[in-house]
Amino acid sequence: MSGHPFRRRRGFTLIELLVVIAIIAILIGLLLPAVQKVREAASRMKCQNNLKQLGIALHSYHDSNNRFPPGWIRSSSDPKVPDPSWGWSVFILPYIEQGNLYNRLNPQGTLGGPGQTLQQVFTNDLAALQTPVSVYLCPSDTGGNLNQNKKFSKVGYTPAVAIGLSNYPGNGGNNGDTGLFQESDGMGKGQVRIADITDGTSNTIAVGERKSRDNAYAALWAGISQVGSETAGGQNGVRGYTLYRMPDGYNNTTTPIPDAAFSSEHTNGANFALCDGSVRFINYNISWTDAKTNNDPTTYSTFNKLGDKADGQPLGSDF
Repeated sequence: MSGHPFRRRRGFTLIELLVVIAIIAILIGLLLPAVQKVREAASRMKCQNNLKQLGIALHSYHDSNNRFPPGWIRSSSDPKVPDPSWGWSVFILPYIEQGNLYNRLNPQGTLGGPGQTLQQVFTNDLAALQTPVSVYLCPSDTGGNLNQNKKFSKVGYTPAVAIGLSNYPGNGGNNGDTGLFQESDGMGKGQVRIADITDGTSNTIAVGERKSRDNAYAALWAGISQVGSETAGGQNGVRGYTLYRMPDGYNNTTTPIPDAAFSSEHTNGANFALCDGSVRFINYNISWTDAKTNNDPTTYSTFNKLGDKADGQPLGSDF
């Protein structure tokens, strides 16, 4: 009888399988951090691109109106009246390819123009205020599209209602009036011109980042709930302050105020658009002074000087 003798095929032993599995696990462990770094680098680049678009939009608005947009526009002169007000992010919507949303909102008060108040849109078209606008969202922030920490409680809704989140508050400076964004009457008063930035547009922050987690509360693109309220949807909803330390919001107050500070989900710092339209990554270790304790600009550190458009002080070497 001819033919090959029966040969028993040798398989993998249990030890060999365990060794292979262990090697695969080690390779995955080595690869995963690299993948995460690449992903974060891409998210950080997208965030910088968002801020670049916002910087260009601010200059386009300035070209059309001879001034930057208002931080917010009040609809009532009575500080006791609930006063939801349109924020600066709304007024640049046509310049970030969101003209349809802008027309849907039809905001009142752009240099005296007619339109709807924010209160009216809350009543008639809440869904418009909850629209996610991608250019206002940092891809590294996983907090969602609605700002659950800054809900509006005095706009006819019970319980309070959340609206669209933004990771990019404008620069309020060191005392509320030294930055780029402040309250306006809707006729131009309170709106900054390039000529007002005497420290130089490349030396002054326009817009920065704020994350939505760890009590940081992010920002709001539509506006603020009440001028007299610094919490919930108040002025911190549209602007951040360099008198608070990145990223924890520390100053001389008893409790840190991270919802007024700049911060990010990136490692070691945050992205900022300057008033010349350029974008810079600023490290958390940048020098900082408690400007609330000592509001003398000659004693300010670099971060405070970046928030002040006209302090007349040279920047430090750490920028």
